[in-house]
Amino acid sequence: MGKIVIIKKLVLLGLLGLLTACGQSPMMTSPYYGQQGSDPYGNAYATTGQPNQPGGAYGSIDPNAGYGFANTDPNAYGANAAYPNSQYDPNAYNSTTYPDNTALPPDVAAGNASYPLPEVNNQPKTPAAIVNQPAPEATPVPIPAQLKDASAEFKVLTLNVWGLPSLLGKDRKARFERLGQTLNDYDIVTLQETFSNDIEILRKSTRFPYHLRWNNTGLRMGSGLYVLSKYPIIRNDFRQFGNCTVADCLARKGMLFTRIDHPTLGAVDVYTTHYQAEAKPVAEKIRIEEDNKVMQEFVGQNNSPYPTIITGDFNSKPDFPEYLDLNRRLPLIDTWRTANGNAPGYTSDPSNLYKAGKEQGARIDYIFVLKQNTYKTSVQEVQVTHNKPVEGFFLSDHFGVSAKIKFETLYSTELKNHSSSKD
Repeated sequence: MGKIVIIKKLVLLGLLGLLTACGQSPMMTSPYYGQQGSDPYGNAYATTGQPNQPGGAYGSIDPNAGYGFANTDPNAYGANAAYPNSQYDPNAYNSTTYPDNTALPPDVAAGNASYPLPEVNNQPKTPAAIVNQPAPEATPVPIPAQLKDASAEFKVLTLNVWGLPSLLGKDRKARFERLGQTLNDYDIVTLQETFSNDIEILRKSTRFPYHLRWNNTGLRMGSGLYVLSKYPIIRNDFRQFGNCTVADCLARKGMLFTRIDHPTLGAVDVYTTHYQAEAKPVAEKIRIEEDNKVMQEFVGQNNSPYPTIITGDFNSKPDFPEYLDLNRRLPLIDTWRTANGNAPGYTSDPSNLYKAGKEQGARIDYIFVLKQNTYKTSVQEVQVTHNKPVEGFFLSDHFGVSAKIKFETLYSTELKNHSSSKD
């Protein structure tokens, strides 16, 4: 028995040793959508023969035109913006120091892409380049051809399932075996950290007919992102984050996009993501200048008139710089705050036995809705879920967040001249 423990420790040390080889992860870009001769970003107009009409990416045009995002100021994120209720100066991120006057690593201050690991015993550790494996190609499928005059409720759950490799997690198989029975009441479930193939049990233990797990191949772990849906997934895409630090470089973190064909609403866009971890200045900077930027660009490139839900583990607390920055890049509704005000809503909580020893709780998992000109959004109910043991086990080291959201068409319009137009 003693030998087995020693072997496990050696393997674990070997995995952790890989961290010193982690640095820049080149941006992964899957194919854009759109018919030949149309806008290469594949937005809603690119499928109608009107690629140059208003309604493009946030901040590039009049936000009130066409299908553009609603009630936004494209200049809100810029040199004159201020973070309310915060000590942080947004201009600090364009300087050579962090907001607390800590010097940036040299390559960050110079504007380069890689982030060196911290010094250990005064010996700098320079990350080696990691060969990036190509992403699986996204599957272009025709989108629904109309905005329906309709209203419907949508019940969404997001949960980080703590599916780390066996030496880094606990009770993974037992937890996943119990997870399936808790999911069937939702329309859409988005999961993070599904690195272990044990999660495939959900294909049998749930009643969801549609599953999409973006499990990149290669030497590193995949994205860990997984979507389960009651309704057809008619389009998907993935964007990998370009920079990382320490343990996060072992995975291909990014954003997974799915377009769902809801029987009443028509198309509904759902994103899920898992941001850079750690409460350190270099990690905070990556979340702002890399993860938030990719989020803004990816949502803009998929810009559509459809209801849009953004979920995941953002690894930052409400009103922290990353949160405020994201809400200046995109016009978002924080569903928890809308329904529950400033109630804590902790998803990382010391009451979870897997968080033993953690002194403070934090709300780091979110369900956002993008403000649209085409739909009225009503947040009906938002709850913290999966915060009790199931048959003797907490299901993750995170709690989940669920939201019941009602979307109602403000006006409907046929998108003409589309090959997949419905009668």
